[in-house]
Amino acid sequence: MSDLHTVSRLHVSTIGSRLVFGRDFDAVDHQYGEPRAVCFHLGDWDTLLEEDSVVTVEYEREKTDIDDLPPMLVGIESIDVVEQRASPDVLFDL
Repeated sequence: MSDLHTVSRLHVSTIGSRLVFGRDFDAVDHQYGEPRAVCFHLGDWDTLLEEDSVVTVEYEREKTDIDDLPPMLVGIESIDVVEQRASPDVLFDL
């Protein structure tokens, strides 16, 4: 079994019909930019996810060679809600 990777502060920005888009606040470049954009297949997680929530995602790997899409989290093992509505204290270590 492969090692799992974790995004502990993923801010769900858009829930589409097939894909979920979010911003990975674990990978923020505080000096120069924005959180890293990621996406994953909606799959069985549609009842759990809401736009503007903050979730923790465990996944197997990333696909980075998809045209016009941010890196895709593949092999989702778990998604846990940290906060239903994103707050600055959760997203940034203030």
